[in-house]
Amino acid sequence: MRNRPAISTAALAALFLSVVATASGQTLQQPAQPPQKLDPGECGAAGRGCASDREKEYMHLGYKLLPQSSSSAIATYAHACATKPEWRNDCEKNATLILQRLGLTTED
Repeated sequence: MRNRPAISTAALAALFLSVVATASGQTLQQPAQPPQKLDPGECGAAGRGCASDREKEYMHLGYKLLPQSSSSAIATYAHACATKPEWRNDCEKNATLILQRLGLTTED
């Protein structure tokens, strides 16, 4: 009678190993994903795209005019200045005003 539990345990172990081997075999048989082809026109966070030269210039200016601001606030400032030509004078001379228009502070 003592041999019965040992046989049952051995049978369960063999069954378990069989299931694991089958599952791992299925994983290996899945087709490999094709390599991603990077498009140089698709860069930046969340697919926003590449920054224009004008936006890069305003980012550089933003780091000078707003040294205590976060990179996120400066990126928002640069994008707004690059896309709103009517703000150009304020963008170049009063960057804090631009942040206020955007609802941001230098601490954001």
